[in-house]
Amino acid sequence: MTNENLNEFNKYEDLVSKHNSQLIDKLRLHGSEDEVLSLWVPDENITKSFINLVSSLIEAKRYNYQISFAEELFSKMTIPEIKKYFQNNLNLEYKILNKRVYCTLNNLTSSKFEKESLKEGQALERVSEVDYRYGEVFKKNIPSSLLSVVEDYSKKKKYQKQIISKTEHINLSSKYEDCSICISYNVKSRLVVGFFYETKENLKINGICEMIGAIGLNLPVLEFCEHILLRAVHEFINLSPLFVRPAIILPNNMGYEFMVVNIILQNILKSLRDHEIEETNSKINFYDKMPDENWLNLSMKEKEVKVIKNIRNFEINNNLTNEAINFLGITEDLDKWPLRITISLSNEVDLLIRPKLLRSLERSFRKNLESTLQIFYEESKDKSKIRRL
Repeated sequence: MTNENLNEFNKYEDLVSKHNSQLIDKLRLHGSEDEVLSLWVPDENITKSFINLVSSLIEAKRYNYQISFAEELFSKMTIPEIKKYFQNNLNLEYKILNKRVYCTLNNLTSSKFEKESLKEGQALERVSEVDYRYGEVFKKNIPSSLLSVVEDYSKKKKYQKQIISKTEHINLSSKYEDCSICISYNVKSRLVVGFFYETKENLKINGICEMIGAIGLNLPVLEFCEHILLRAVHEFINLSPLFVRPAIILPNNMGYEFMVVNIILQNILKSLRDHEIEETNSKINFYDKMPDENWLNLSMKEKEVKVIKNIRNFEINNNLTNEAINFLGITEDLDKWPLRITISLSNEVDLLIRPKLLRSLERSFRKNLESTLQIFYEESKDKSKIRRL
């Protein structure tokens, strides 16, 4: 590799310096003289910064690119993480010379990164074939493997009797097509205590409503309105061993009758939210579980000691160094319960494993301390003083 060839390689440090200086000198269009620079956002983490650079090259449709790094800087780059990000399709060649690493990237826009192009009219054709209401083609008929179970339930007719009105109960009802549904819930407990439906001899709707009545009574009213039909769908699936569908299972893609019942329940849900109940905050999801008194009765200092002890044990069990996880504080959630635990992670915790690690830590808190605790990660703030003026 001759000195003349070396001059063809862009120096990474120069690119970063140029980008940073233009943040000061220019309000917008940073790196506009080079499309790659205008799309690129450097990062203090060299691995993430390189990934951003390659993504910019792909977006700018640059077939080849040559860039060099100081050897010490390049040694901090995690090559396996980069290759995993680009699904092992990244063609990266590099040589070390005079304490610099010279990298060559080839055939970027002809790789699998390039977005699949659609022929003229093909996109319109694809869209016309699919109803994206719930992520799958809308089905007019209940799946045949579910139909016999639904019709079996229609024979019960247990929930076609009239609901009896009481002063401590609130009744909500709605009608769509030939079906009407009414529910009754207790004002104090907010539990569903009555369910009634009427329909003109539609066996499928009868079956769906009978299943709802069988599994829905004594549920919190908000949970009933939001989730009962989906629960009914899964109950039918559990009773239908032949049922197979490689898609998201939701009421509106399970057939016309499920869609009708879903519309009615959504209307009842709207009535519930519009209904003014004394001392009720409509923004609170009031069937959420209340924290245990053993947690609430602890002082803030006692809570913090327990959280920190749990973090240290978690670090040991997951082969992390001491204080890889930093406890920052406990704050209240929207219901004013002290349930939000804010933490940060040290640089030793790899970016790729952080989401999984945080989920595991939250499970640990909920298992060992309190089942409603929530993990909050430290807010990332923009380090540019200019953008924070």
